[in-house]
Amino acid sequence: MTEPVSEEQNNKHPSKHEAELAYEWLIKLRDTDLHLLWARASFFLLMESALLGFAISNLDKDPVILLIEGYGLIIAFIWVVITHMGCDWLRSWKKDLESIEAQVLPDTILIFRKREGRKRIKTSFKSIFRMIPYLYMILWFLFLSYSFLRRSGFFK
Repeated sequence: MTEPVSEEQNNKHPSKHEAELAYEWLIKLRDTDLHLLWARASFFLLMESALLGFAISNLDKDPVILLIEGYGLIIAFIWVVITHMGCDWLRSWKKDLESIEAQVLPDTILIFRKREGRKRIKTSFKSIFRMIPYLYMILWFLFLSYSFLRRSGFFK
């Protein structure tokens, strides 16, 4: 069992060696989370695309299509949650790396720390990456709506 950290230990600044070790571990943790985020995204994209293809090809034929569409919507919602959680972890690792970087690297090398005059691009790849699960949720909602309306005789 781990002992709780005392106030004195909490206020102690790490040595250069300790900061370098922490920096290396944080880089590894960040890389692992980044890899997991992309692996999960690939899995969900493949699953959602296969379900969507099946739903489109059987839209007017199969009576079980409502279950498939509902399942697709639930999977898209889970994908949204997992994507947001993964991005939050990456943001957390970046913040930790940013705080230790000054002790490990010289002031001329800025990897995670903010650079003066550096402007952020508002529509970044990460924001597009986070929107893909929402697009699938919208598609599934539209398919479910169409199926319900078609079954109720709205289109006759």
